[in-house]
Amino acid sequence: MRVAIFIELPKGGALNSVFDIAKSLVDKKIIVDLYTTVPIENSEKKIFSNVFYYPIKIREWSGNNWKRRLFRDTVENIRLYLLHKKIALIIDKKKYDIAFINPSKHIESPFILRFLNTTSIMYSHDPYDRLIYDQINVIPNTINGVKYYYEVAYRYARKFVDKSNFNKASKIIANSYFT
Repeated sequence: MRVAIFIELPKGGALNSVFDIAKSLVDKKIIVDLYTTVPIENSEKKIFSNVFYYPIKIREWSGNNWKRRLFRDTVENIRLYLLHKKIALIIDKKKYDIAFINPSKHIESPFILRFLNTTSIMYSHDPYDRLIYDQINVIPNTINGVKYYYEVAYRYARKFVDKSNFNKASKIIANSYFT
């Protein structure tokens, strides 16, 4: 059996759990390849048969720079979308049995799910706040005018994109019923 794992997670518990899952698969003599957009330490690379690194630089927005925010919300999301499409095509071409997909640190449910023809399993590490709990119309009182309408429109768009990406997974698994 051959498994492709896609990660775009920051360092922390979710990433560690993916490495633990990969180790258990390798222990069962399953070939596991990693596809990632984030740097991986050499000690973690040893777990996988192959590691394919596709760097993308998306700068964080820290406020008070509307041009930077607009660029991040449009151009950088389009670049991420195209990169995920490229990775999905490579995974499909290599004929893996399963693609094990994890959340993205840039967008909660990654675009790669839209493009995969390989059976995909989305591992939900935690509740998708934006998909489930976020009230789009609850925006801080400090935002008004055009910024307010932009924020409402952006939140609706993100919620739609996250939900539609999430629903493209062949299967969704979680670590608990609550999640």
